[in-house]
Amino acid sequence: MPLPDPSLLDPAGCLAAGVTLAAPIAGYLVFGQETPSPFSLAALRPYAARFLDAKVGLSAEKRGPPPEHDLAFVLVHHADVTGTVAVEARRVTASDGALVARAESLRPSGGLAALAQRCTRVFLVHAGSPDDPAALLVACLLAGTSLGPVVDLAEPRLFGVKSGRERLARGVLDHAQERVVHLLAEGPVAEGLPAEGIVLQRAEPAEGEIRRQVQRRQEQHR
Repeated sequence: MPLPDPSLLDPAGCLAAGVTLAAPIAGYLVFGQETPSPFSLAALRPYAARFLDAKVGLSAEKRGPPPEHDLAFVLVHHADVTGTVAVEARRVTASDGALVARAESLRPSGGLAALAQRCTRVFLVHAGSPDDPAALLVACLLAGTSLGPVVDLAEPRLFGVKSGRERLARGVLDHAQERVVHLLAEGPVAEGLPAEGIVLQRAEPAEGEIRRQVQRRQEQHR
């Protein structure tokens, strides 16, 4: 879906009546407790700033009590990740429980499946691709504030906030490395040397610096 799409929201900023949303091509199912209320910026913003070094907002202010099935366009800004992510909020269904059981049978999670069974609502985080860093960041944010596990819809597998943040750091690192190599490949090439040689010689120290920056950020959140 185009992001954000105001036509999907009513004047109260909630999912408009009669709207049917297509299933995402990739994304995450985040399980949550009864509180806080879905898309509560009072809960999301402090957590995002403290644990994810990120700023968060909504494309439209929500007014009044939340409906049983809601939609929000979550805006995230991080030093390495910026984007708009569509997120649905609804009650847990039997199919959600079946997905958790399948994920647990494929990769035992050490208690996360039991935690998911105690949750009352889920957030369906729409991702543009399986490695969409903005969607993963939002999934980590919702899991951290709603105290529930996450199911990666692409595999499926269960993971918690700590594992999600580690995955996010790796994804940011990979993206940064690709960016460095791409930029260096477009730069001037020394006479008589292939472009590949220039990239490899110059990308190695850049990669090391990127790794050190990511490690420092991880240590700050422990």
